[in-house]
Amino acid sequence: LRALQASTSNPAVCTPAIAGKTVAVNLGYACNDPTTCSSGNRLTVNSTAVAGSPNSSPTQNSTPVNLNFDANGSAPITLNYADVGRITLYASTTVTPPGGAAASLRGNSNAFVVKPFSFVLGGVQCQGATANPGAADAQGGKFCPAGEDFSLTVTAVASGGVATPNYGREVMAESVRLLPTLVGGLGLAANPAVAGNFGAFSNGVASGNAFSWGEVGIITLQPGVGDSDYLGAGDVLGAASGNIGRFY
Repeated sequence: LRALQASTSNPAVCTPAIAGKTVAVNLGYACNDPTTCSSGNRLTVNSTAVAGSPNSSPTQNSTPVNLNFDANGSAPITLNYADVGRITLYASTTVTPPGGAAASLRGNSNAFVVKPFSFVLGGVQCQGATANPGAADAQGGKFCPAGEDFSLTVTAVASGGVATPNYGREVMAESVRLLPTLVGGLGLAANPAVAGNFGAFSNGVASGNAFSWGEVGIITLQPGVGDSDYLGAGDVLGAASGNIGRFY
């Protein structure tokens, strides 16, 4: 973050407005997409949690954070957002130059996107009753008949595994796709797509109870962003599940 003012000798030139000292700067963020922030002020700046505001808010909530400005008027900041979406960072403070009147400094970042760190699958059951045995080979336990419904849950997570509540609440709601991979060593080749979809996300978690895989064998599933492009910032792939099956 850089604090600037017009040079007193040449107004076309910017010079530091704050230099060589620590100043409390009011920092906040707006949730652009999704247009509302999840609870808990999930953005930290230099390890201090700062306040968030809905995109439509006429004024931004803010939190004072002490920043160390160098001789060039620059203060290093480190952001950590424990959620997902497109956000904008806002900053303001008041400065009083020597011999001058107090003046307000205000500015904002460009809007930027924070993607999920990963996706985690769980709750694998056939017809909502038979737990997945995770068979390793053709002698392993039976799971589902080929083409029969099974259920899954998926969680969009931040680094560290905490759910990201805003996933799936975007203006054009993001979803999750499933990529099946055959478990090797079984002599099988057919690997159709997995049919079915997750329902709406709530607090970063979604479930579906009508998935199906129309073949026999054992697979793993890898979750990814539904359209392979989270808010224009690219794909995210979660870790592959353990073995699912055997389908018979």
